[in-house]
Amino acid sequence: MRSQAYRRNSDPGKPDVSAGRLLSGSGLRTIALLTGMGISFFMMPFLIRSLGDHWYGLWILVASTLGFYGVFDMGLASATQRYISHALATDDHDRLNTILSNSLFIYCIIAAFAVVATVIIFFCAPVFFDSSEDTQTFQFIILVMGCTFAIHFVMNAYYGILSAYLRFDIQAIVDITKTVLRASCIYLIFQLDPSVINLALITVLFDLVAQYLILKAAQREANWISPSLALVSKDGIRELMGFGINSFIMFIGQQTRDRGPHFAIASILSIASVTLFQIASQLIQYLNQLQSSLLGVLMPSFTRLFGEGKNEELSKNYLFSLKLSALTASCLCGGIISLGQPFITFWIGPGYEEAYYAVAAMALGYFFVLVHYPSFQLIVALAEHKIFARYEVVEGVVLIVGAIAVAPLKGVTGVAIVLGTLLAISRFSVMPILVIKAWPEVKKSLYGEIIKLTFLALCTQGGIFLFMTRALEGFSFFALIPYAFVMYTLAVVIFIIFSTTTDEKAWVKNTLVSLVSKVQGNLKL
Repeated sequence: MRSQAYRRNSDPGKPDVSAGRLLSGSGLRTIALLTGMGISFFMMPFLIRSLGDHWYGLWILVASTLGFYGVFDMGLASATQRYISHALATDDHDRLNTILSNSLFIYCIIAAFAVVATVIIFFCAPVFFDSSEDTQTFQFIILVMGCTFAIHFVMNAYYGILSAYLRFDIQAIVDITKTVLRASCIYLIFQLDPSVINLALITVLFDLVAQYLILKAAQREANWISPSLALVSKDGIRELMGFGINSFIMFIGQQTRDRGPHFAIASILSIASVTLFQIASQLIQYLNQLQSSLLGVLMPSFTRLFGEGKNEELSKNYLFSLKLSALTASCLCGGIISLGQPFITFWIGPGYEEAYYAVAAMALGYFFVLVHYPSFQLIVALAEHKIFARYEVVEGVVLIVGAIAVAPLKGVTGVAIVLGTLLAISRFSVMPILVIKAWPEVKKSLYGEIIKLTFLALCTQGGIFLFMTRALEGFSFFALIPYAFVMYTLAVVIFIIFSTTTDEKAWVKNTLVSLVSKVQGNLKL
């Protein structure tokens, strides 16, 4: 039986919130991410060999620095998406343009601050580098890419419009096209001049083109768009910033958790060690991105249900999405633990074996991060993320302190073990408390679900790990793939059987039948 959240919207004046749009958006987002991962599979070792560990490590430091530029967003992206999604429930064009106008006004100010920050970093760069060549290269790249980031801030408002309309498919198509063309251009240019500066220029070029395409797509999708400076007001700015400040604090915590260890390793160990840690970190981020692509459509959907007052339906959809999240998280994290060692050797080559121990330790902790992806989406949709935001910051600071303490003694692997252990303890024990505080309707069932889902994940993935590492020890990565396919298919079936209700099983069955029918129809065409 299909729940209300998956029925087609009967009002033609409102965006379509049917299962078809949600599933196609989620599917295309996943395809876009898999495309990016497939290209990175070839490009990352290509870049490391072409640039060398030193220059690739510098590129990662630039990327990590730019990652912190997100603090300038002040949580406005999530606020814009949230309020536009809420306003679409009433189809109020005046309200929508008011939100958009205030969002664009704030983003223009943020863009100016980003340019100022770029100039400051440019002049401060000599303090952090011993080599003049390193300094000049870093300065050039940060100046070019920092200014591009400023433009991207303004475009975030239009990304929010597409997300509110659940047009994740458009964003995915743009991402796929950009990724393929950018990688092709990098490969061709590197045949003539493999330099980190060329890498930066190519990246900037394709980012600018992609942002222009998103702008045109948003204007075509939402014909009500008519921003005006006259619609900007103190109340409008205060409303967006009031919601966004907590998202901003949350972002700081996430960046501290994901990017902070790179700086700790660079300062305590070496820039070359950053490359080793980045291999493990990149694989973890792929898992995070895969989970996001699969479940990133939830927040607008949760917001719409909350805005329409469908509380019981929202609770059911959240708990069901939590089960799906646990299923995908167990397969993703379990897969990287079971197959990570032969994969890294095949992918990067010999000499990077320590990266496997790092990624395995981090995967144990990130399993609980990925499981609670729907929890994060629910808390933000309810605008109850103030405490969660501060929790993220505290968690990030604790992780960095642990990394700094362990790095001199245990190196990259020690840092990864600290990250994985602290994340596992934190997310397993604290996240359910935060969810219940934000949405008490799930109090009776949440703890039991989390324990059951964790137990199922340990049983299924533990069995696969033992089989892969004991019975198939010494097999190459490609030799393991057929066995892995059978084992993970069986794990998915077992997980669904023991974790879902009768109605949820019926929904899964109907969805799979629908997808198979669509594929068969496309093949006939």
